[in-house]
Amino acid sequence: MRFYIPQLDGLRFFAFLLVFLHHLRPANVYFKDNPVLSQVFSFLHYFGWIGVDLFLVLSAFLITKLLMFEYVNNNHISLPKFYVRRILRIWPLYFLMLFLIFAVLPNLGEFYVPGIHSVEYRDMVDKYLLSHLVFLGNFSAAYHGMPNVSVIAHLWTVGIEEQFYIFWPFILLLLLRYEIKYTYITLFVLLLLSIFMRFYFVSNSAHPMIWTNTLTRLDPLILGVFLAFYRDTDCVKCRGHLIKIAIGLLCLIVIVLTKNIHSQSIHVVWQYLLLAIGFLVIVDACVSDREGVVNIFLSNKILVWLGKLTYGLYVYHLLGIKCADRVMMLFNFYDSFNIWLLHFSISLSITILMAIFSYYFFERFFLKLKENFSWVMSRPV
Repeated sequence: MRFYIPQLDGLRFFAFLLVFLHHLRPANVYFKDNPVLSQVFSFLHYFGWIGVDLFLVLSAFLITKLLMFEYVNNNHISLPKFYVRRILRIWPLYFLMLFLIFAVLPNLGEFYVPGIHSVEYRDMVDKYLLSHLVFLGNFSAAYHGMPNVSVIAHLWTVGIEEQFYIFWPFILLLLLRYEIKYTYITLFVLLLLSIFMRFYFVSNSAHPMIWTNTLTRLDPLILGVFLAFYRDTDCVKCRGHLIKIAIGLLCLIVIVLTKNIHSQSIHVVWQYLLLAIGFLVIVDACVSDREGVVNIFLSNKILVWLGKLTYGLYVYHLLGIKCADRVMMLFNFYDSFNIWLLHFSISLSITILMAIFSYYFFERFFLKLKENFSWVMSRPV
């Protein structure tokens, strides 16, 4: 049996693209005479981080769906096989990147990584190495602040996903033995917990604890799980996908137009929830009406192929941007939008090349092993 929705790969690539644009230098400053374009590029830069929440909705939905299919077919979920599958998918590339950041790049003295004998390097090791090795990088970022070394600054999100993968299968296995209403009650309680934790940390001025703490960012994971249960059947003939996408985008616009979410004010109590709801509706549009115009676009071969590379794209993209910075320094360019566009193109091209090499010469070996532990096949390797 295979459960695979190609357009979600296309959507996953756009989630990466949002994060990628967030980490590039801002382009809105080049459109002072065009307020519309200035606002668009300002949104893409300052709010591109929301792609992480889209990743989390997709991950929670797909993982829960696969486990549910396994339970229906076997009346059981093999937890050891589940963890082996996750290890084979996540760990090789993740630990390769940690090896590059903490062992290789410091010896090269490149990409703004401190040299191995410097005080800054020892500080980086003391604060972030152990926590990242045990997938608690999000909590080290919460307690010590985001790392000054930018090529590691995004890996805290992998910690949130891994923590979800550790605990959720146990909870799901228990919930599947009872009526569906108990599942919805549990998800609602977890959602309230996430809201309460944000309120608590806002009241205690704990930033970036709100930003990176798993308990304050449960909303997209919970709503992704909710969607897996809500769309328990194949609803190909459902209608209104364009309306759903419009509603989802409206949720994002509301967040942009209200109190700046970066300020971590009391508004984050509802802003993160509304963000997760917006992406929930958008993902549901892709799942429930697979013959719509948007889904046909998302399922085209190029976007699906890029979506297959998304994990590598995400892990390598900050390194790709730094490589592009080096290339741009070789030329004496004037500061303009065309130069930003060139920097964007070079950065994305280098990142894609890294991801291609990584996928076909490194990750695919582990992905083929992963299939030996799968009850329900997902994306073809």
